[in-house]
Amino acid sequence: MNLETTPIGPVTTGGAHLNLTAARVGSLRVGAIEMRDVDVVVGDFLDLLSQVAGAKLDGIVGYNFSAKTTKS
Repeated sequence: MNLETTPIGPVTTGGAHLNLTAARVGSLRVGAIEMRDVDVVVGDFLDLLSQVAGAKLDGIVGYNFSAKTTKS
């Protein structure tokens, strides 16, 4: 997937320096839940997190998704 990204700058977390960008996806579906026009952060950190977690991670669902799906 090609995303149109906007740089949001470097951050340091867990001693690692990461360059992050922001983007918006048209839709994001997790199971039966779908949201439209979701803001996402794109970075080169999933390989490192996958190694630490011991499993391949394709992405991380953040608060902006989970908070909106739990409202009643």
